[in-house]
Amino acid sequence: MDPQIKNKLDEAIFFLEEMEKSFQDDRVFKFMYSAFLSASQSTLYYLVNRYKNKPGFNNWFWGIKNSKGEKVGGQIDKPEIKHLMNARGSIIHVESIPQGATRELPYAVDCIIVNPRAPKESIPAESVGASNSTATAPTTIVRWLINEDTYMCYEKHGKIIDDTKHMPALKGRYSAQPTEPKNVDILKLSKAELEDAKKIVLECLTRFP
Repeated sequence: MDPQIKNKLDEAIFFLEEMEKSFQDDRVFKFMYSAFLSASQSTLYYLVNRYKNKPGFNNWFWGIKNSKGEKVGGQIDKPEIKHLMNARGSIIHVESIPQGATRELPYAVDCIIVNPRAPKESIPAESVGASNSTATAPTTIVRWLINEDTYMCYEKHGKIIDDTKHMPALKGRYSAQPTEPKNVDILKLSKAELEDAKKIVLECLTRFP
C-alpha cells in the first residue's frame, strides 16, 4: 500500500479511537469528529490522486453516467461514503456538523437529551430526574447528528443536487434510540464509514496493481 494512503487511513483509525476515548467530553469529541472526517476523506482523495490514470479506475471509483447524465454505481455512490464526503464538505465550507446527545445519571432511570454545545453547568439536576443532589454529572450514552439532511443537498454548477435519497438507509440502520428514528448515531456511522473506506482501498489495490 502507498505509504501516504496508509498514513491517512491510520489517521482516520486514530481519530475514531480518540472519539471513543473522549465520548464524555463535548468539546474534544467535536474536534476529533472533524479530524476523523478529514482523514477519512483524504484517504480516498489520496487514492484518487495516485490511481486516476489507471485504465478503468475513474469509472470504478466515480461511477458511469446514466441516461440522465448522473454518475452511478461508483464506490462513492454508497450511503456511508456519500455522507462522509458531504459532512466533510460542510465542515470545511459551511459550518460544524450539529450534534445532539442523550445523557443519563448513574443508576437513574430518567434521561435528558441535550445540545452538546450547551455548558454542562447549565443543565439543572432536576431536569434529569436526580433524587440526590450529590449525584455525579450525567453520562453521555449516545451522540447523534441533528438535521443531517441539510448538508446532503448541495449546489453544483448552479443546480441543486439532492442527496437526501441516501438518508433513509442511514436512518434505518443507525437510529440512535427507538424514540429518535430520524437521528443517526455518530459512532456507529463513523465506524461504518471507516470500514467502507478500508474496503475501497483494499479493492483498489487488487483491481489496479
